Amino acid sequence: MRLASSSIQSIKKCNQCKVEKPLADFYFRPSGRPRAECKACFLARHKVYLRGWTEKRNSADPDWRRRTNLQYKFGLSVERYDAMLKSQSGVCAVCGGPPMGAGAYHVDHDHLSGAIRGLLCHKCNAALGMVGDSIDHLLGLIQYLKTHYVAVA
Repeated sequence: MRLASSSIQSIKKCNQCKVEKPLADFYFRPSGRPRAECKACFLARHKVYLRGWTEKRNSADPDWRRRTNLQYKFGLSVERYDAMLKSQSGVCAVCGGPPMGAGAYHVDHDHLSGAIRGLLCHKCNAALGMVGDSIDHLLGLIQYLKTHYVAVA
């Protein structure tokens, strides 16, 4: 370690990569002391740890990710999601079609109040998102399509 002219450490050697780096490249403990490993080494080690933890968690409980996402994002239990889907006869609340992609419906909700409105396929959810849930915008699109509709023989 080298000392700066004011006798305060400005460079530290990482215990992992063994490279001398400025203190700005280290995370600091609550006590104010820098960690033994640099930010890059810490993040690389943490990434490996998280990957292993996630794989372990998913193998122990395959439904964990779905359950936690529904609960965290919408305050919705898997049982309530399944009940909503059953009440919609297992299809999209707008078009009556099947889900696309991974096979799950999107939880449609009012972005202002957070109220859950229904379960939508990807296309219907994306369409609502594109128009910002604006009824006037949707009516304008409908009028446009009616005006420019060409029947195909």
